[in-house]
Amino acid sequence: MNNYFPYNDKEAWEHLVEEAFSPDAPEPQFSLAYQARKKQMEESLMKKTRKPMKKSAVIAIAAAAALAVLTPATAFAASRIYQARIEQTAAYQKTVHIETGDSVSDQIMALSYNWLPDGVSYAADGPYGGKYRDANDGERGFTPTFWKIDGGSQNIAAQINYATGQTEYTTASGNSVIYIKRDGGWSELWVAFTGTKYAAQLYTNQLSDEEVRQLAEGMTLTPADTETASIWDDSLNREEGDGGYTVSYDIDKSRMQLYQVGESVQGTAAYGYTGYTFSVEQASLQDNFDGITTDAIGMAADYSGYLDADGKITTVRSLVKLGDGVNTLDEVVKQENIQQKVLRVTLRCTNNSSEDQEVTVFPELFQITDQSTMTNQSFDTATGESISHDTTDELMTDDSMFSFRTDWDSQKNNLTNLAPGESATVELAFLVDADNVGNLYLNLFPSTVGSEGIADGDPVVDLCGLK
Repeated sequence: MNNYFPYNDKEAWEHLVEEAFSPDAPEPQFSLAYQARKKQMEESLMKKTRKPMKKSAVIAIAAAAALAVLTPATAFAASRIYQARIEQTAAYQKTVHIETGDSVSDQIMALSYNWLPDGVSYAADGPYGGKYRDANDGERGFTPTFWKIDGGSQNIAAQINYATGQTEYTTASGNSVIYIKRDGGWSELWVAFTGTKYAAQLYTNQLSDEEVRQLAEGMTLTPADTETASIWDDSLNREEGDGGYTVSYDIDKSRMQLYQVGESVQGTAAYGYTGYTFSVEQASLQDNFDGITTDAIGMAADYSGYLDADGKITTVRSLVKLGDGVNTLDEVVKQENIQQKVLRVTLRCTNNSSEDQEVTVFPELFQITDQSTMTNQSFDTATGESISHDTTDELMTDDSMFSFRTDWDSQKNNLTNLAPGESATVELAFLVDADNVGNLYLNLFPSTVGSEGIADGDPVVDLCGLK
């Protein structure tokens, strides 16, 4: 099971790709577990799949063939033509190639959309800032990046894993379109604007093939005075994870700093968690979503659709052998029906510094299966296989909360303008499998090395007493 703008270093690119597929993604940096799970969801949102065979669709192939017949090989090599093509580079990996050729304009261009799917509009800011989303369904829509091929090798070579199929065609205006289906429902659309240095890359979700086609047909470039595209860099030729994450760590439990509900915990230096304290004021379990009306960034949310006929949370839990998205796919090993519970946590944050604080609220939930093995609840430690949930997987993005609510000023899951001596209270909710109850811990200040930091003394709240 696997899951992603315009920056020029690879680490930032991967972070932005993750953001593209989850508008609810919190602001702070992510643990290794979080990155693993997000990458999995982007490759499906990042997930999965294909068959080895080299298939290149070269735009203007007829012109190239004619040129090869009429022109000596040395002259052909020295004169490159504009082309967009897709290559099968592994069983389940495709590589998009866009090459500008030698005769392209230097005119600055801006990207316009002359057609959008019904209900889909641009969000300039807020939780869906920079994305095109359906107001009635925040997941439906697309996230675009506008690229300019300028300098360097003067081409784009973008690797795409978990690709399950492709469609290629030329629009009525002559632009080259490559549309790649990916295992898990997300798709990737590339539009190369023939004869220019520009290309558009769109991650689409829940759009029909016809909607995607109309979207591509309606994309145009217009002359502009200011550059709005991001420069493609060869480092962005991403190699999307191997999918084989097993998010478990051997730890010495005796080295953990265990705290109980009600105790204050001083912030650590990791991620700048200094100058304030957290305390879990209350923690409880319930069988439904009663009283929970917000999502992971405080937006209104309705969870009634996750309840079964008896008003309980029931899902199919699958044990999945993870593929790498390049040569192997995910394989379901085992499935079972299970009950789930909601863990509700009331967290109090107090500013102990002499300056205003913007406080990141991003605790991680995990479990310890024995005295030496810790795991985030989305993964199985014994087999190194991932656990997914048929109806509630989107609420269990690794170890993060699915609901965040506060009366304090906030941006996503960050408290803003917390003055010296002031305290703010937030309500968090996590979804857990019922058979994990009695074995849960909350890491309040995840460190830069992910949950491994717990072995080095990260403060952890013991929630094992909850029943």
